[in-house]
Amino acid sequence: MKIAVPIFNNQVSPRFDSARELIIVDAEDGNSAERKRIITIDLPCSEKIQMLVELKINTLLCGGIDKMCEQSLKHYGIQVKSWLSGDAETILTNYLLNYEKFNKTKLKRYRMGSNDYKTIGNKSITSFKII
Repeated sequence: MKIAVPIFNNQVSPRFDSARELIIVDAEDGNSAERKRIITIDLPCSEKIQMLVELKINTLLCGGIDKMCEQSLKHYGIQVKSWLSGDAETILTNYLLNYEKFNKTKLKRYRMGSNDYKTIGNKSITSFKII
């Protein structure tokens, strides 16, 4: 499974189209195997979408995204989880650890609370918080 997260100053970018970088993670069994950053400054939305298609991304975890971009991504088979905000690494970790719960939840607005913790097995992680 390949996941992309648009970032701005280590946070999930508030807008997909204005993201300066993307974190790309190739994950297997909930663990990130390979991770890279790609600079996307000045790329129009259409080129970012084409890049995600060429990289064979399965899921985009993002902040705000316009309907046209979201529909285009879904047309290419990329699952979009939008309206996320907070630290990009925390969002990504929670997505990987809670993949099934995350995918069954229809989120309207979502924020990672810095003081919210949950234990899964022997790992303490920041928990999901709907706002």
